[in-house]
Amino acid sequence: PSFILLGLAVYYHAIVKFKQLMIPTRWSCAVVLFCLVGNFYFLEIHFNLAAKVAVTTLSVLILLAANRWAAFYKQADGHCPMTHRLTGGIFALSAAVFAIRFFYYANWTGDLNELILGNSFIQGLSYFMSSITGIGTSIGFLLMCNEKYITQYKQTLELLQTAQKAAGMSPYMTDLQTGETTNNDEVNQIYGVDSTFPHRVENFMAILHPGDKERIAKFFQTLVEKRENFCALE
Repeated sequence: PSFILLGLAVYYHAIVKFKQLMIPTRWSCAVVLFCLVGNFYFLEIHFNLAAKVAVTTLSVLILLAANRWAAFYKQADGHCPMTHRLTGGIFALSAAVFAIRFFYYANWTGDLNELILGNSFIQGLSYFMSSITGIGTSIGFLLMCNEKYITQYKQTLELLQTAQKAAGMSPYMTDLQTGETTNNDEVNQIYGVDSTFPHRVENFMAILHPGDKERIAKFFQTLVEKRENFCALE
């Protein structure tokens, strides 16, 4: 659970930044500090293993609840990704188990040897959920990083398309060996054609303004023969 606690603290900071939530994150460090101090006190000063386990469990429970809330919190666009909901579900289930574990050890009155060496159902279940939580946190973090990359890519693409549309420009791709050209609706609109138009170099050359045909033809010929940089030939 101690390692799970650190992982949950890191995940909480990451998901708050990812969703741009205007909430403080420093308190999660206080939870970790509380756990460390509690562990030291109940192991080194006032030996009480049950209380030590209860403190650790309570700390994990707090961060599980916080991560569950952050995972289900909708983003600025009102959308909550499926990966976040899946991870949040794991956190919610783990929080329920750790809540039972906390009350179990907080009210422990039995023998400490039994606590250490015993194989109770609560211990087995909590160890199992610790493993599931660790795996879920790791996978959730990787998926969140991937989603962050995809989101930034889409935003950059939208900004680029907006700028190109405002400037009356658009990218296209031409296979210099086959003459096949791949473009989008913006290029078709610039040339005054539709998607049924045969997208080949010679067809686009045929609809160019007569004053530009010779210059563009030489441009493509030089590009193919010398394989020079596209921008250097403009």
